Amino acid sequence: MNDMNLWKEYCKQITPLGEPFQKYRPDRMDGCVLPTEVYLDLHEMSADVAMNAVIAQIKKCSSSRIRILWVITGKGKILKRELPYWLERPEISNLILSYQLGRPKQGGEGIYQIFVKNEK
Repeated sequence: MNDMNLWKEYCKQITPLGEPFQKYRPDRMDGCVLPTEVYLDLHEMSADVAMNAVIAQIKKCSSSRIRILWVITGKGKILKRELPYWLERPEISNLILSYQLGRPKQGGEGIYQIFVKNEK
């Protein structure tokens, strides 16, 4: 089984709570595999824990040159309402190009797509 098939099998599994999982693409330069998108699931997290997880993941994405972060808030009101305020915090607002709610096929109102700037 090649690496891509192994990765597809892994992605089908449920990841532990709060652990981001990543989509990968082959790098054309040296054949290695690099992440293109990261998913962060905030289900079952308190607002404080979720905020810290989002801030840490955005910083990690920026330094790792990952451009898209998907944050799964669920359709509950608290995390979904608070996330836009967290994204305006001074420590990460300069690392974000833009963000939007997901389309219905992507999870609709329960997921945000965040476009992250790369660190220079």
